[in-house]
Amino acid sequence: MASSRAELSQRKPYNPKWWSFTVSAALVVILASIITTVAWNSSDYRYYGCVVEDKDRVAGVGSAPPMRVYTTCGVFSMGDNIWSLTFDAAEIYADIHIGVTYEIHTVGWHASLLGQYPLIINVREEKE
Repeated sequence: MASSRAELSQRKPYNPKWWSFTVSAALVVILASIITTVAWNSSDYRYYGCVVEDKDRVAGVGSAPPMRVYTTCGVFSMGDNIWSLTFDAAEIYADIHIGVTYEIHTVGWHASLLGQYPLIINVREEKE
């Protein structure tokens, strides 16, 4: 069945605003992914000569990692991390001993207001 000219003239015209919105949203998601990846990779630090002063488990802090390590280099948290493929945080935490000096490999930032500390992804005991 062929459309008449009257039916064709009553069709809604193509609206390019939806197309531009969709493209803009996709670009924002891609840009946010790139920025997050770059920021995450640039937050990779190694601390040397850190003597462990104490460690504990924190309960009831929401989604924050439940294990903390207090050193001469600062406070660090322990938890599994999908970005760095670290799923053995409990084992690493158990291998950390008070009074021992370590090289500590972390990702993340210290944000006091949010109660966030750099996340330990690996430790290595330093021989003196």
